[in-house]
Amino acid sequence: MEFGKTNLDKFDETNFKQWKFQIKCALRAKGFDMNTPKPDGDAIQWNKDDGMAMFVLTSAMDLNQIALIENCESALEVMTKLESIYEQKSTTMTRECFYQYKMSPADSIAQHIAKVESLAKQLKEIGEVISETAIITKILSTLPQTVTSLCVRVVLMVSMLVNHSRNQTEDHSNQVMLYTVMSVDHSMCFPCKV
Repeated sequence: MEFGKTNLDKFDETNFKQWKFQIKCALRAKGFDMNTPKPDGDAIQWNKDDGMAMFVLTSAMDLNQIALIENCESALEVMTKLESIYEQKSTTMTRECFYQYKMSPADSIAQHIAKVESLAKQLKEIGEVISETAIITKILSTLPQTVTSLCVRVVLMVSMLVNHSRNQTEDHSNQVMLYTVMSVDHSMCFPCKV
């Protein structure tokens, strides 16, 4: 549907979250608020605004989805019904996506981190807060083995250096640990051989 000079994507059951955001922006741009209750008495302006909001909603929906809301009397009722159907599905799907997510071989590490953070943000938006530790664990546990091996060595080296600077002594055990970390087989690491 064209809304001004912007096309609104049609809601087709698979894109509810994005469609809802798009509709919310379109209605706000036109000054419509679906949450405004119908006034007692003279409701001519409210009926006009609500009718326009319903028109915007239904114009950006596939006919199969319109069949679900044909008996609704207001834009708020339309949105409430759609939310009751699709947000529950969305919550379950988002939760499953986070816990089953694995890094794609085509993704860079930065893309991988961004995708995990995005999934965690989506869960937070639906009321399921994921701790920073769980996010970091998810990121690290889904990295390829070569990257994970390198990360573990770097973390161990940094940890030993921090401990060394705290103690201000060259403890023999720290030297042994550093030697052990540095002598791990580098054949699985990147060409830099760190």
